[in-house]
This record gives sequence, C-alpha cells and structure tokens, in this order.
Amino acid sequence: MMPTPSPAASQTPLERAIAQAQQDLARRFNLPTAQITLVEAVSDEFPAANLGCPPEGGAPPAPMPALVSGWRITLRAGERAYEYRARGNELAFCGAR
Repeated sequence: MMPTPSPAASQTPLERAIAQAQQDLARRFNLPTAQITLVEAVSDEFPAANLGCPPEGGAPPAPMPALVSGWRITLRAGERAYEYRARGNELAFCGAR
C-alpha cells in the first residue's frame, strides 16, 4: 500500500504561497482563514530587497537593480484588500491596497 501524500505535499508552489499569505493575514488581524478570500494571484517581477514591499514600520527599500520573479497575491478580508508578494519560500506583506 502506498502512503497518502499530505495536502501540503500535493500543493503547487503558488498554492502554498497563497495558503501562507492567508495564514499570515489571519494571524495579523485575528481572523479565521475562512473569512479571507483570494482576489488574484499573478506572476510579476520585483526588486530583490523584501520583494519590493516596504519594510514593516520603516521606509521603503532603496531601489535595487536586481529583479526577481514571483507572485503578487491579493487577498480580501472584509472590505479591505491586502497585497503579498511571494517567491519560493519568501513571503512579504505589502499592506492594504
């Protein structure tokens, strides 16, 4: 008998990034993940530093010439939309849109 793969093992990298973003947003605002919906997830290129998102509580990152490919993920919680950027195992919270 073959072992059953775990749900996380069968997810694509994009699906894992979306799930991580939903879990992070739920933690930030103390919401159940069921109240967070995906608006869109698209391929994009970002500056390498913090995936182009401003650091939390700080000034925007200085422009960096190196661009990296990843995904721009927009989630909705209530009436507000929030942007995340993901690349591989990296996830950056960009704030409300």
